[in-house]
Amino acid sequence: MSEEPRDAWPWLPEIVIDRNDVAPPVEQIANAIRSKIATGRILPNDVLPSVRTLASSVGTTPTTASRTYQLLQREGLLTTVAGVGTVAVEVENLQQSARAGMLNAAGQVLDHAMNSLASLGLDEADLDHLLRERGHRLANQTASLVFVARAHTNMDLYQKQLREMATGLPVKVRCLALEALEAQEPEALAAIEAATVVTSVITYKRILAPLIPNPEQVHYIITEVIMDGADALLALSPDASVALVASGTFRTVGLGIMHTYCPSDRILMLTELDADSLRSIPADAVVVHTYRHKRTVDEVLPEHRRICLDFELRSDSLQRLRTYLVECLNAGNAKVVPTA
Repeated sequence: MSEEPRDAWPWLPEIVIDRNDVAPPVEQIANAIRSKIATGRILPNDVLPSVRTLASSVGTTPTTASRTYQLLQREGLLTTVAGVGTVAVEVENLQQSARAGMLNAAGQVLDHAMNSLASLGLDEADLDHLLRERGHRLANQTASLVFVARAHTNMDLYQKQLREMATGLPVKVRCLALEALEAQEPEALAAIEAATVVTSVITYKRILAPLIPNPEQVHYIITEVIMDGADALLALSPDASVALVASGTFRTVGLGIMHTYCPSDRILMLTELDADSLRSIPADAVVVHTYRHKRTVDEVLPEHRRICLDFELRSDSLQRLRTYLVECLNAGNAKVVPTA
C-alpha cells in the first residue's frame, strides 16, 4: 500500500501529546480532533488519516489511535466508510457537537484543577479571582497578522486564505496596500508597528524591505497560479495564439509561465494596455491576463476567450506561518515577527 500524503491534512502536525498532561493520550488526541472539527479545519465528509498515519504523526501506538477514532465515532463525530476510511459525519450540527465535546472535556480538566486548588486551602473567592484573571488574559491574547501587497492584487482571495489558515486561533487578519506604506500614511505605519506578524508575497521583498523598520523580520510567502488558471492553460491547443495582458513584475512572471504552456512564437506581448491596444488583439487569440486587468479585459474583450492568470498563497507557506503563530501565541509574544 502506498504511503498517504501527509499534506492532505495540514492540521495533523499540530496534534501533539503532552506527556505531562493528566489526560490520557486518547483524550488528548480526541480533544485535538474535536477542536479541528469545531473550528472548521475538518469539514463534513472529510477523510481523516488512517490509524497508522495518525499514530506515526502523533508519536503513539496504532492501538491508541484506533481507540481515539472509536471514541469519536461513539460521539457521532466520525464514521467508517467501506473503501474510504474514517470520515467526518455529514450532519448540520457537526461543529456544535464537536464543541460540546470540547466543553465537556474542558470541564473535566477544570474540575481536576479546581480540586487540586481547593486542596491548597483556597476558598471560593480565591478561585473566582483566579478564573477571572486567567480568562481576561486569554481574551486579550490576540495576535495581529498584517498582509502587505499591491492594491491591485486579489486582496479578497489572500485575506480569505489567511483567515482560513488562522481558523481556531485568536488572530486578527488585516490586508494593507503597499502603496499606503510607500506614502508613509500614519495609519499604515501604525498597523505595521502594532503587528504581531508582518507577511507578504516574495515578489514584493525588494520593494517592501526599505519600508519596514526591521525588514529581515518579514515573513514572505510563495505564491502559485490558481488551479483553474493552470487547468485552462493546459487545455490550450498547441497552435493557439495567446495575448498576454500584464504589467510590472507580473509581466515578467506571466511571460515565464506562458513559455511553459505555449510556444514563444505564439505569444503576443502588448506594449500598451489601454482599450485601443486591447481591441487590436486578434479575435481568435486567447487573452491571458492578470487579476489587475480583469475588469478592463472583461469590458473591452467580452467575446474573446479569457484566462485569468491569478495567484494564491501556497499551502506549505501558509502552514509554516500557522505553526509560527501557534508558537507566538503559546509564548504570549505579541511583538516579535519571524525571520524571512
